[in-house]
Amino acid sequence: MAGEIGFMLPAPINSYTGNTVSFENMLCNDSVARRYADLGGSGKANTISDLYLLAGSGDETAREVINYLLDMFAVVLLNSTSVLDPQVIILGGDACIFGEKEIALLKQKIEQHLPLTRNIIPSKLNKQACLYGAIKMGLDRIEERIITIW
Repeated sequence: MAGEIGFMLPAPINSYTGNTVSFENMLCNDSVARRYADLGGSGKANTISDLYLLAGSGDETAREVINYLLDMFAVVLLNSTSVLDPQVIILGGDACIFGEKEIALLKQKIEQHLPLTRNIIPSKLNKQACLYGAIKMGLDRIEERIITIW
């Protein structure tokens, strides 16, 4: 589970309802598309990539949602960095689409609370990082089964 920061909780479990929301639920494509629509966005925004393109073309509602995403990513990265102290933060999945401007904003938000600068880079695996991770997990399970058979 190392690196699965989406399972982190941004707030305690609601003691009355037992409900909780993970960062994964807050930052997934469905959630941000719904946020965009709720704010009055009129473009086609089914994914974070769609929102990023809309924001780049001047859609202020999409830009507002992207800024919200950056704030949430900064919280996740700040919390992870304060515990794990990585030398490099590698953004995978849809976060790979962030350009230099967005990465600079993430660094700035993190550095407001941490004394050391962190290098933040997009993954060279781009959006296929999850796919490669799933393939690796599958291969590991197959290898375990082969070993137990022999």
